[in-house]
Amino acid sequence: MKNLILIAFVILTSVCFGQTEMKIYKKNGQVESVPITQIDSVKYSTSSPTMMNVHKNNNPAILSISINDIDSVKYLSNNTSSKIECDSTFILNITSGLQGSLIAEEPIGIVDTVLIGFKKNGVISSDYKNFVISSIGVTGLSLSFFQEFSSNGNTYVLYSAKGTPKGVGSGSFEIDLGNNKSCSLNFKTTKKIEYVQDASGNVYSAVEIGDQVWLSRNLVTTKYRDYSGINNVTDNTEWGSNMNNSPSKYGAYVIYDNSNKNLKYGLLYNFEAAGRACPTGWHLPSKDEWLVLISYLGGDGEAGGKLKEQGTTNWNSPNVASNSSLFSALPGGRRSGLGGIFDGLGTNGFWWTSTTSNSGSLATVFSLGNATDRITWYDSPINKGHSVRCIKDK
Repeated sequence: MKNLILIAFVILTSVCFGQTEMKIYKKNGQVESVPITQIDSVKYSTSSPTMMNVHKNNNPAILSISINDIDSVKYLSNNTSSKIECDSTFILNITSGLQGSLIAEEPIGIVDTVLIGFKKNGVISSDYKNFVISSIGVTGLSLSFFQEFSSNGNTYVLYSAKGTPKGVGSGSFEIDLGNNKSCSLNFKTTKKIEYVQDASGNVYSAVEIGDQVWLSRNLVTTKYRDYSGINNVTDNTEWGSNMNNSPSKYGAYVIYDNSNKNLKYGLLYNFEAAGRACPTGWHLPSKDEWLVLISYLGGDGEAGGKLKEQGTTNWNSPNVASNSSLFSALPGGRRSGLGGIFDGLGTNGFWWTSTTSNSGSLATVFSLGNATDRITWYDSPINKGHSVRCIKDK
């Protein structure tokens, strides 16, 4: 368990800001209110999920709320004339691990600054330019005054947010507006989405799981990474008539049951093709890389359910799955080597690894079934047809 860390944010008293109340607005519509006199500090746990803990004199927290449940945090005065709740005029979504820019919800490209702001009104003094308080919630960004601009008779205040957000979720910057007024400038961070194109032009998204990055669906390319074609099998006896009864020496792919309706499950490749089909910068994972994935997801007894797509649209019932990893594994089945027999569609998924045995005649395959959340592995003859899921090079 990681230690709790104190974020560089201390609740200031009403002497400075005229604030007497902290209000926490939850995503479910509920509101938690805490008098400022009861608050000494706010701490955030680094374990998952990240918790916001409100403390009095560093004693046990008087209030603990998951950051994922918080929509915004605001600090109010009990003086009606001074009370102001200043949400961000521009809804800001920052990509975690990537810097972007939004002005009036208009994306202007990937730059080193994100502009966020609010509508100015008569109660705001010019002092706000010099009083910006550190972010709470998601950290990693610093804020400074940028400029004012006018549009349709309104004046807007913009701030420059720089840095790389640490994590995904909600955060806010407390702004001192002067004249004992303050507001929360809120933002949300979203997870970076990476897109990858194979040699055939098919586009995949990528999913980060622990320290690994995987393609989020099974491979469907009909070309090797060098853009040369992979042999397509359409007969039911062997891996192509040009293979001289030695299918293990030739790369090939097949569509399950030779039916295009099954393309959604990905193609089935023999081992020779699987080793050269991943896009540039990606590769066929080894057995050890699969085991790292399984360990991260809790071990072979439960990782399978976290890897499988939920529901029974593509998996047969019962499908024991949560897909909490977003790996979205599908039951693409398999094809025998010489007999051309298909089996397992809807009930099982099988994925090649690059790890071989028995002088290269066998390779390790990982398998998932519909009725269990276990994942298993075994050695398969390299002339069989299995699915391929690529992992990013490090």
